[in-house]
Formats: sequence, structure tokens, C-alpha cells
Amino acid sequence: MTAPHDEVMSALAEYFRLGVQNRDWVGLAALFTEDAEYVVHGIGRARGRDDIEAWITELAAAVPCMTHSIEWSMIDGDRAAFWVWHHLPDPAGTEYGYDAPNLFVLQYAADGKWQTVEAFANPEEMALAFSDWVGAGGTAEMPADHSLVAGAPSHPPLPSPAPDRAVLEAVCDALVTENWLDLIETSGADWHDHGGHGILRWAEGERIERSRVLQGSRAVIVLDAPVPAALVAHVNEAGRVTYLDHVYAPQESAQLSSTS
Repeated sequence: MTAPHDEVMSALAEYFRLGVQNRDWVGLAALFTEDAEYVVHGIGRARGRDDIEAWITELAAAVPCMTHSIEWSMIDGDRAAFWVWHHLPDPAGTEYGYDAPNLFVLQYAADGKWQTVEAFANPEEMALAFSDWVGAGGTAEMPADHSLVAGAPSHPPLPSPAPDRAVLEAVCDALVTENWLDLIETSGADWHDHGGHGILRWAEGERIERSRVLQGSRAVIVLDAPVPAALVAHVNEAGRVTYLDHVYAPQESAQLSSTS
């Protein structure tokens, strides 16, 4: 049975309070079930609440001045998704730091606890930001700057009005089973691939869906194609895709080293 929307929304707000605002990793780990799984593609995974606490605490300890901000979030039944930015403070003291984004997809369990967390990004994007930051004089001893936000959002405004839920579901079905190019709005559509490949790379490849999160004009689809990946799709009232973001870690498959 699906949990009430308000319950999932409250659990997500607590996740943001502890993990995004307070960076309380012990408190955040307590929000997972005892047998939960936490996966960061291209980095690693942890199973069980104790291992999750130890792992995320270790990851965060490497750069204690890193802060976070949420670009958008969505809830669909027992699933949630959000786009988060990781920020390193600018040694020059500007309002923008050195940053990189992540997409998180979560499965809610019950009683304020989460069963799974799966994070998608290209780790090389964060590595490049970190390298630039160190080159500019950044050090782990710098104070955290909680006011930092991204210089520009990753994703454009959502189409309005939003499509009917049935239309959005049909577009998701097609994104998994059909050639993506057949679904793209011919006027003004955009595409981004975090591994640096073009849309043709994936347009006709095999895709196996594992989950989806839908809200309004936005769909997040988790799939294997041929690596674990997620799509962020913006869909207009006519059922055409106006924006498509393909998020994955190229390190997870040697297949991505071949030419398109």
C-alpha cells in the first residue's frame, strides 16, 4: 500500500533538513531501514544502516567545507527524486562556488524511513570542479558557505500547462521502448548527456526500466542502458519531449569508451 503523500513529503523534508542543510550524517543514516541500500554510481554502495552511516560520513569527511542546495524535488507515491548541487566555497569570496550536480532517486519504506537511495552523476564533473577549486586556492580547512547556490540551474523551466498523467506515462513508456528522436519536440528542444555523448548514442539502444517518478511536466526514469542511468524528461501538453537529460557514470562500463 502506498504511503500518504503528506507522510512521504514529511520524510523527504527531514532528509533535506539533516542531509542538505545540517550535514548531520549520523542523523541522516537513521532515516534508513536496517536493510537499506545506498548507491552512488561511479563511487560505490553501502548496505545496511550502520554501513551507510560509516560510508557517507567517510565521504563527507574528505571535504568538510562542501555544502549543498536543492534545485528541484518531486514525489510520486512511495518514490521521490531530487536534483542537488554540491558546492565548494570560492577562495575569492564570490557568491558562487565550484560545484557539480547529482540526481537522487529514493524509495520510501514506512514510518519516516527510506529503503533505497540511488544517486546518478558523472564523478568526473565533481573531480573537475574540485581540481579547479584546488587550483584557485581552495583547501579543506575553508569554512563552509551555506549561502552558495549554482550559478545557473541545470534544467530549463518546465513546460506549462503540464500534460495529463496518462500522457506523461505514455511518453515514459515510449522513452524506454522507442527511438528517443521520435519523441523530441522539433522546435526549441534541448538535450544533455553527462558523459559527453550525443543523443544518437542512445537513441536506438536497449533500455530496461527499473522505476519512474512523475510529477507535472517532469519525469525521472531509472534504467539500464547499457549502464545504470536516469533520464530527466520535460514533457509538454502535447506529449512531446522539450528537454532530456541523460545522467550516468561513464566509468561503469567499458562500452562507453568506443566511438559513437
